Amino acid sequence: MRNNIVFVWDNFGPIHADRASAVAQSLTGVGQVTGVELFAKSDTYDWKPEGGESFKKVTICRGAARDNGLISSLRNWFRLQKILWRNLGSAYFFCHYERPSIFFSAAVLRLIGQKTYVMNDSKFDDYERNLFKEFFKYVLYIPYRGGVAASTRSQDYMRFLGVPEKNIATCYDSMSISRIRRSAGCEPAPNGAAYGDRHFTVVARLVEKKNLFLTLSAYAEYAKNSTSPRRLKIAGNGPLESALKQHAVSLGVSGLVDFMGFIQAEDVARLLSTTVALLLLSTEEQFGNVVIEAISMGLPCIVSTACGSRDQLIRSGVNGFVVEPDNAEGAAYFMSLIAQDESLWQTMARASSQMSAKADVSCFVESVSRLIRA
Repeated sequence: MRNNIVFVWDNFGPIHADRASAVAQSLTGVGQVTGVELFAKSDTYDWKPEGGESFKKVTICRGAARDNGLISSLRNWFRLQKILWRNLGSAYFFCHYERPSIFFSAAVLRLIGQKTYVMNDSKFDDYERNLFKEFFKYVLYIPYRGGVAASTRSQDYMRFLGVPEKNIATCYDSMSISRIRRSAGCEPAPNGAAYGDRHFTVVARLVEKKNLFLTLSAYAEYAKNSTSPRRLKIAGNGPLESALKQHAVSLGVSGLVDFMGFIQAEDVARLLSTTVALLLLSTEEQFGNVVIEAISMGLPCIVSTACGSRDQLIRSGVNGFVVEPDNAEGAAYFMSLIAQDESLWQTMARASSQMSAKADVSCFVESVSRLIRA
């Protein structure tokens, strides 16, 4: 009997399309793969709509979550039930376990003997935890027989919330490495752009948890100690844009920093193709998908200890550096090392290219396969 698979996400971006497409194309013994997006537009990212030739995509609501009132929510919940019940006998993979519509959908399906799984990248150390809230999350996780976690720490957190350890797979946050490299239009580092022509890059929403004020301070410290500092390009939008620009002025580096606004996945790949290292110094970061894009292009990454992606993808001193999110001096020192030592940079670039295999979407396919056949 061929297994049908249903993925339910808030909104389809390029990452989600990568996963659904890879499962449909690569997993033997699978029938129809259906990708359900709750909303056509993301509350967080200005992604272009993503589809997929190899899987069936269904959109519940043509608007965004922020436009969704009570009546619309109820209507959309009934639409979701219709789709899920049409696919009885499938393996169901849900994101956004905290949404009432997702919880009740998963609970009913589990009660009638369907295979239900949760997908999540949260970690226990993302922020200070509250015992009552954690118990409530434990209840919300009851409908799932297993799950796909993103990192070692998110795997531990999923087990803490009651998912049996033997039914937890990893590699939730994964991408098509080949797609990223095709979009970039060049080979990963150390090939491609010349070492001397490369800049530092941040790709992030301009919000508090991304720690961009400290990132700018670290960059200013690096620039102060360099005779010819590399530029810093910041791609992303958000409410802190004006304040961050003013902070760059106060630090005396506004002439060296380019604020590029939000850019699509193809443009991110091209930006990374001329980058010397990625900076991601977040105070809270469930994973940090841009790290996958960066190592796909052979880039060393300077990331904070908060980043879930560093569990599997960054080895400090091998393909990047891991630093505390309040340590601007340490981040500046690591930036100087990468910016000034071409031999070190080339060694790290090759290591990142090799490490990218651990984040390829084929790993997600293996995880899905293991769960549905257990």
